[in-house]
Amino acid sequence: MGERLTQLRRRIALASATAVALCAAACLATLFLSSSTSALDAQRRVLEEVSNAPFEGSDGETGDIPYLAPGAPTWVRALVGADGDIAAVQASGGVGAYDANDLAELVALRDERGSAPFPWGGRTWVAIWQPDGAQEGALVVPAGAEAALAVPDGETSGARVYTFLDVSEAVASARGLGLGCLAACGAIFLAALAVAWAAAGRALRPVAEAEERERAFVCAASHDLVTPLMAVTANCDVLEAEAPDRADLTPWISNIRAAADEMASRIAEMLARMGRGQAR
Repeated sequence: MGERLTQLRRRIALASATAVALCAAACLATLFLSSSTSALDAQRRVLEEVSNAPFEGSDGETGDIPYLAPGAPTWVRALVGADGDIAAVQASGGVGAYDANDLAELVALRDERGSAPFPWGGRTWVAIWQPDGAQEGALVVPAGAEAALAVPDGETSGARVYTFLDVSEAVASARGLGLGCLAACGAIFLAALAVAWAAAGRALRPVAEAEERERAFVCAASHDLVTPLMAVTANCDVLEAEAPDRADLTPWISNIRAAADEMASRIAEMLARMGRGQAR
């Protein structure tokens, strides 16, 4: 197969593989977005369950929420007074793992990022807050927090209950799914490229064979014509040498030589054109 057909085959294979890969990428992107959104929505539903539970945490207590399914993600809740101080903490794994500075950082990140996931402590979190008393069963204020939540009669407390949920596993799963989709796109592209390359070669093979037959015919015909042309030219030279005084033969000899030269020129052009076609 000549260089021209090889380039055409390469372009066909690349275009076909790119089209297939783009279609696959669109499908996989839809799958990835749907799966990751569903996973994050499921985590947000857990966050809402935790946030709606009565706040009963205090120092030294785990404050587990019994109706959550076993294996639920790690969560932390903080009761923040109107002055911004942490009044009480409730956590699924025990409050000892979190101090006031940790909760203050989490609260600041929630106020800054809103409902979007945010990183903290090497993990990814989502958070929500509610005003005190909004949870089911309202608040059970732990000992020592009364002063922080006390407000004059006739006024409402500015305290809030912040709930934080660790969604690192869901984020890692979504990231793994995204990497898998990228790898699948690459594999699909390579597979489509191989199939398209083979199919294009099969489709272009008759064209290559026809060009090869044409090239062989031209080469054979030119080779067969070169010898008679050389004989005609040689005979013209002999006639010119042996009959220099025959003025009546001179025009005929000139016509024969001109015709032979024109045929040789056309053969050379045909061979050159075939050579250029093979080079392309």
